[in-house]
Amino acid sequence: MTNVTPTILSTVSSQFVDDWLAALRALCPEAQMASLLSRSGLNADTRSPNGRVTLDQIVCLYQLAAVETGDEMMGL
Repeated sequence: MTNVTPTILSTVSSQFVDDWLAALRALCPEAQMASLLSRSGLNADTRSPNGRVTLDQIVCLYQLAAVETGDEMMGL
């Protein structure tokens, strides 16, 4: 029997987080939203249709947003 190590994706399409960000925008003023994106490392390059978002960026965004909005489901 051969042991197979699962492949772990280190990035996802920026479109993966689009719905999440739309829901978050309903909870945050624009300045707070810009701050969350900046501190998460989500900039214009990662937000392009072909951009890639790291799992670390997604986790960082979630952690910051959950604390700042008091909503662990980011408005979903």
